[in-house]
Amino acid sequence: MSAPRADHTIEDHRAEVRHTLQRISAAWQGRRYQELAILFDENIVMVLPGLSARIEGRAAVVESYMEFMEHSAVGDYWEDEPTIDVWGETAIASYRWEMTWVSGGISESAAGYDVFTFSRRTDGDQAWRAVWRTMALDVTPGDDSPTD
Repeated sequence: MSAPRADHTIEDHRAEVRHTLQRISAAWQGRRYQELAILFDENIVMVLPGLSARIEGRAAVVESYMEFMEHSAVGDYWEDEPTIDVWGETAIASYRWEMTWVSGGISESAAGYDVFTFSRRTDGDQAWRAVWRTMALDVTPGDDSPTD
């Protein structure tokens, strides 16, 4: 294993992770699934909202993006600037998003947060790859509130 590059600062790593997030977003929105795949670790895990299920492995996670995009027409999509924390070869990025889409003739909208965990390869290309992702959906007040 090669040592981390000493000339990279935390800000350099944050910029690299931010760029990787931008590439992920552009790839899924542009339906460029092969490009999306190279940004994910082969053992990536995606945990669905509410911890309701897990999707494990690069092929399955890319398939989940493909399935959504092939059955939906995204209207508006917005992402906030991510917050990125870095510790050595690990980074966590979180950001807020809002989206509208049409699926099966039905207009949908949602907002929430994404959280990605990245690991930086220490061999080969030194690239940051997503190893874990989850989403938290906003809940409209009263939707999940217990009744009095």
